[in-house]
Amino acid sequence: MDFVVIDTEGKELLTEIAIIDSNGKLIYEAFVGDNLEAVLTSIEPIVTTHWIVAHSATHDKKLLTQSYASIGKNVALKTHCSYQKAKTLRPRFEAYSLEVLSKKLMLLHNGAFFDPNLAHRASYDAHFTYLLYQKLLQIETSLANAQKTNPFSSTKVDSPFQDHFDFDALYDSEFRHLLSLVQEVKNDPNHQSKTALVLGEAGNGKTHLMMRFLKHVSSLNRFLFIPKPNDSKRILFHTYTKILESFIQTISDSAYTQLEYLLAKSFADIIIPRSQNAKAVEVLKADHLNIYERFGKEESDNRRRIWNSIEKLMIGWYQEQYGNDLVAINLLKALIKYTYYKDATKKGHVIDYLSGRDLEEETLHSIDLEAWKEIDSEEFSLTAIKLFGQLSLFDEPLIISFDQLEAMSHDEPLLLEFGQKIKELITYTPNALIILNLFPNRWSEYEALFDGSIIDLIGKNKIHLKRPDNALLKKLLQSRALACGIALDDIFEERLIYGDILNHSSIRRVLNRANDYFKHIVYAIDLPQKIEPTLQERVDELLERIKHLEGLMGIKRQPTIVLNFNIESYIDKVYQQKYTEYDKKTIIDDSHDLDRLKYMLSTLEGLYHFELDFFKTKKPMPQHIIIKTAKYQYAVGFLHLEGRLFVNRIKNFNHFVATQPDYYFRLFRDDRESKIRGKVSNEEIEKLKNHKKGDFIVMNKENRVTFETLYQLITDLKSKDIEIRLEDLIDAIMSKYSDFWLCKLLKS
Repeated sequence: MDFVVIDTEGKELLTEIAIIDSNGKLIYEAFVGDNLEAVLTSIEPIVTTHWIVAHSATHDKKLLTQSYASIGKNVALKTHCSYQKAKTLRPRFEAYSLEVLSKKLMLLHNGAFFDPNLAHRASYDAHFTYLLYQKLLQIETSLANAQKTNPFSSTKVDSPFQDHFDFDALYDSEFRHLLSLVQEVKNDPNHQSKTALVLGEAGNGKTHLMMRFLKHVSSLNRFLFIPKPNDSKRILFHTYTKILESFIQTISDSAYTQLEYLLAKSFADIIIPRSQNAKAVEVLKADHLNIYERFGKEESDNRRRIWNSIEKLMIGWYQEQYGNDLVAINLLKALIKYTYYKDATKKGHVIDYLSGRDLEEETLHSIDLEAWKEIDSEEFSLTAIKLFGQLSLFDEPLIISFDQLEAMSHDEPLLLEFGQKIKELITYTPNALIILNLFPNRWSEYEALFDGSIIDLIGKNKIHLKRPDNALLKKLLQSRALACGIALDDIFEERLIYGDILNHSSIRRVLNRANDYFKHIVYAIDLPQKIEPTLQERVDELLERIKHLEGLMGIKRQPTIVLNFNIESYIDKVYQQKYTEYDKKTIIDDSHDLDRLKYMLSTLEGLYHFELDFFKTKKPMPQHIIIKTAKYQYAVGFLHLEGRLFVNRIKNFNHFVATQPDYYFRLFRDDRESKIRGKVSNEEIEKLKNHKKGDFIVMNKENRVTFETLYQLITDLKSKDIEIRLEDLIDAIMSKYSDFWLCKLLKS
C-alpha cells in the first residue's frame, strides 16, 4: 500500500504539519503562520493520492478538511488510524498514547522512547507514528502467518534423511568436531576408522545434529543411518541391511542415489589407470557420473562388451589388493550389475541379491548373477560392509551413524554382542567414521558391561550435547518462527511467557512448551495443565537413579510433569510419515519383521498376560513366534522369500497347521514382494488359507504401515522421544487400531 504518515497541529485550522513517506523519510515539514493556502496547495498532490496514516486519524482528517474548506476547497482524504489499529491488535493494553505504545512495543527514535516533553511537534510525533504503524503491520503479518502455520508443530527428527528447520548456532562447535573427525579419517595414511560417541539427554538434538551433518556432507560423503538392532544373533546383518537402505536414498537435488555416487567415483578411479580403452578413460575423466550414461545404449552389444571389460578390471583390482574372497567378489559383481543396469526392476533385484536373499533362478538369470551358497549372515554382512569401506577409499570416508541405542538398555546379551560387533566393524571396515548416539546415563550402563578394548575403541572421542543456555534457545524459537514469516515477539507479547517456556530441561521440551503457548494464543486452545508427580512416579524415578548410579549427574528430575502431549495427533503423524515412506525401496526381510514383533511383544509383557515360544524343529520354517494367551495360542510367521525357499518353508509350516489343532496360524508376506507364481507354492498357500485355523495374509500398504507405525511408537517411547506412560500409549493404539491383527491378538 502506498501511504504517507502525517501529524498535524492546530485546533480549528492547521498550524503545523509533518509528512513522512512509506520509507520513513521526512518529505515535508512546515509551520503554517500566514501561509495556510500555500502549505495546503503544496501538500495537496500528496494527501489526495495516498492513504494517510495518523495517530487518532479522525482528528487529523477533520483538521485538514476544515483547513481546505477555509480556502474554498473540498478534498477527499483516505485515512488509516494507528490508534485504532493498535487497539485492535493489542486489546489488553491499558492505554494507546504514543508514549505508552512506544514502551510497550519497544519503539525507539534516535535511540530513545517517546518523550512527552517533546510531543506535539509534528515531525517528532510523525516519526513515532511511522515506527508504530510499521510495527503494527509486522504484527498483523505475523498473526496472519501464524494462522497458516505453527513453527513449533514439529519438534522431533526421526531420521537424518528428513528435512526440518535447523539453527546453525546450536551445537556449532560439536558439529565442527564431527567434521574434523571425518577429515582425520581421510588424512590418515592407513584410513583407519574412527568412532564418535555423541552423548545427550533425550530431546537435546542428537538426531537433529545428524540431520545437519548429513546435509553438510551429502555432496561428498555417504551417510548411513542405523536404528537400534533387536536380535543379538543378527546385529551385523541388521547393520548391513540398514546401510543398504541408506545407500539407495537419493541425494538431495540429484537424480542419483548415495550408492550410485559411491560406485561411479570408486569404479572410475579404479578403471582409469587400468583401462586400455582411451575413449572410456576420457569419458570418465570428464565426469565419473558418465559411467551411467555414456557406455552404450541399453541392451546393446557395445554396452555389454564395455561392461564385460569393466567387470574384468574391477575383479582383477580386487584380487590384486585383497585376494580371492568368493563372497566379496560376488558382491562386487552385483555392484557392477547395479551400475550397469538402467532398468529399475533389475536394479531392485540386484539390491535384493546384495541383501543376501536367495532369488528364483529366473530372477538370477535376468540379472546375470549366481545363487548364493550357504552363507553365515553375520560373516556375509561384515564382508559386504568391509567391501563398501574398501571402495570408499576412492571416494570419501563413510559415515555410519547408530541411533536409538538407548532402547537396548537392560538387554545384557544384546548389549554384549553389540559391543563385540561394533569392535569388528571398526577393526575390519576401513575409511569410516562410526557415530553412536546415546544418553549419558545409558553410556555409563553400557560402559560397565563392555570390556576395556571396546570402551577404548568406542569412547575415545566423546561429544557432549549439553542443554544450550536460555539466550540461545530464545534465538532458536525466534528463528523458527521467522522462517515462517512470524516475528515471535508479536505473538508472545508478554515477557513472562518466555520465562515459562525456557524453564524446561531439554530443547524438545522447550519447543513443546512454545507449541502450547502458540496454540493457546493463536488458536485459543487451553494451555495444558501441570501436575505434581505421583508417588509411584517418584519411586520409579528413584529406582532409575539407583540403577544408573554411574550416570547420576546426567539424570535431572523435573519439578513438574507437563501434560502437553497429544498422543492421537502424534500417532497420526507417525502413521503419515510411514505412509509417505512406503513406496521407497526398502530391504524387506523375514528376520527383521520377526525382530520388530518380538521387540513390541517384549515391551508389552507387563501389560498383557502371554508367553512366547517357537516350534522346535530341524526343518526350515518361516521366521515365526508362538504367542500363548489365556485363551488362545497363535503361531505368527513372516515369509518374504521366493522360489524353493518359499516352498520348503510353507510346506513345513503347513505340517504344523495340520498336526497342531490347538494353535491358530498366521503367515504374512509383504505385498511389495514378487508375486508367487509356482504351482506348488500356490497350492500350499491355498491349503493354509482353507484350514479353519490357518491364514495366509498379504501385508498390503495399510497393514504394513500400521505395523511399522506401532513399532516406531514403541521405539520412540523406549528411547524417551515421547513423554507418556506405556499404558496410555497402548490404550491409544488399541483404540485407534482395534481392528489390526496384532491388537486383536493381544486383546484375546
